[in-house]
Amino acid sequence: MIVKVKSEPPQQLCPGIHVSLSAEDLEANGLYLVYGVLVYPGGVSFYLCARRSDPCPYPFAGFMFEFVQTIIPSGWRMGRHVRRFARGDEYFMGPAMWAQDETFYERLVDGDGAAEMAFKVYAEELRMTTDHEFIA
Repeated sequence: MIVKVKSEPPQQLCPGIHVSLSAEDLEANGLYLVYGVLVYPGGVSFYLCARRSDPCPYPFAGFMFEFVQTIIPSGWRMGRHVRRFARGDEYFMGPAMWAQDETFYERLVDGDGAAEMAFKVYAEELRMTTDHEFIA
């Protein structure tokens, strides 16, 4: 799955939107490979890397993007994650290791060696499945 940053992404983010970084971290009209999708009450976020050097993907609000390629990668699964600090459940679509383990992303961000290696292998495999030129 590949998304393109809208030519003029919104600078003001809506309250409650899952986003780690802002539109300034992305290139306008840039193509980005999606490593996972989070669906939650009120919205959707795409997990992507703003730069190829990023150690892990970060969630960006879905309204900042348009789809370029909508093919769901083989091996993706959907998992239901219980939200710890808000109402309603979240649903994550992505690789099985992540979709079926609510702690995977937290461990990845915290620098867990096994999670980092698993993501690195997954990311390389995913990058090899597309013929699009993308930023990260």
